[in-house]
Amino acid sequence: MTETLLRAFVPEEILQDLDVEDLKLEFGVYRICMVEKDDDAHRPNHAGKEYVHNGYMNPVELQTFSIAGDETFLYLKRRRWQERGGGGSRTNECNYAYEGTKCTGKFGAFLKGAYRRQGYKHR
Repeated sequence: MTETLLRAFVPEEILQDLDVEDLKLEFGVYRICMVEKDDDAHRPNHAGKEYVHNGYMNPVELQTFSIAGDETFLYLKRRRWQERGGGGSRTNECNYAYEGTKCTGKFGAFLKGAYRRQGYKHR
């Protein structure tokens, strides 16, 4: 049941790449903290080099659809990977935000459509 509820508020493309680490309700704001999965599908693979986990990037904050009328934010932590033996580091590139916003893609598209219907013009 928890997984079904989670899918109602977190876009599928995010759930494919990240796992829920924590869920908090603070002062009427839901904060869903997520971390990039640590499996072979998400580990960098460049020219047969081996990479090991080397900390995290700063979390990305995205607003998404409200839950029961309370604002909801996703905090996405991507892993940083280091080439075994001291080579360069890598991160997986992912962009879940609607272009030019700090909203998830579907939420940004929803807002854009809602504003169009109301005759909203950005200045």
